[in-house]
Amino acid sequence: MKTKMKRFFFTVILCAPMIFILAQNNFGVKLNAGVSTIKYKFDQTNIDYKNSLELSGQIGVFGEISIGKKSKLGSEITFSQIEGAETSSFEVLGDYGYPTGTVGYLNTRNNIHISYLTFPLYYGYKIDKMTINGGFQVAAVIFSSEVIKSTYTISGDITNYTQKQNDMNIDWFDFGPRIGIIYDLNSRLSIEGTYYHGINNIIKENEAFASMRIQQATIGLRYKLLTGK
Repeated sequence: MKTKMKRFFFTVILCAPMIFILAQNNFGVKLNAGVSTIKYKFDQTNIDYKNSLELSGQIGVFGEISIGKKSKLGSEITFSQIEGAETSSFEVLGDYGYPTGTVGYLNTRNNIHISYLTFPLYYGYKIDKMTINGGFQVAAVIFSSEVIKSTYTISGDITNYTQKQNDMNIDWFDFGPRIGIIYDLNSRLSIEGTYYHGINNIIKENEAFASMRIQQATIGLRYKLLTGK
């Protein structure tokens, strides 16, 4: 735990100055809502896995600096809430008093929550009131948890059980490309849409037969508190 916190604060200290450097032109706050998924892949053909979209969001600050009349460079520090759900279903052989060879069914739903502090850096090109941007994002884990709910059915008997875990055994960071569109409603208020695609396998052991990767899409508002001249 101490190692994770050291890495987290090192990331903050390393990336935070970007926002103040870039805020020479515009500085503001943002609030986005959307959906996310944590894509889980497990290389076993006898298990049926499905990943679903869950509600998620972001809140933070941004800074921008203009490069000519059409281009700008932007950076953010945001708190990002990532949610994901994965369901699985497969057959299991009965045991503990059931006849040998009896087939049972295990259905499981795994709800995962990860809170990140994210640091996007991107280039934007403005066309009238719209700015199209693209860049890269790194993120440091603040908190993670999962709730696993399972239903075991065999010979008409049903057993339910729930397992909860805080501080999941995942990588302390994530990274990947990020794209977005900003539409200016006026000189201070804008509508924003973003998409992030994590390329890091966040399973800490990085096992060859399993992977978990994050995707998030959001839409929301940006408000400039300070504007450059």
